[in-house]
Amino acid sequence: MEEEDGRSPRLSPFQPPSAASPALSFVSSEEEDAIARAVSLLTEACEFIVRCG
Repeated sequence: MEEEDGRSPRLSPFQPPSAASPALSFVSSEEEDAIARAVSLLTEACEFIVRCG
């Protein structure tokens, strides 16, 4: 059952990941590496806090 404007009422307002992924194509490989390192460091920091806190 569709609404008057043609959208399904059950659809989320957010785009699915497959539709959003092309927007990430402008990120260079160096930036990807930096992001991966930052995420890794944040993960290690959180694990450290959980262990010691």
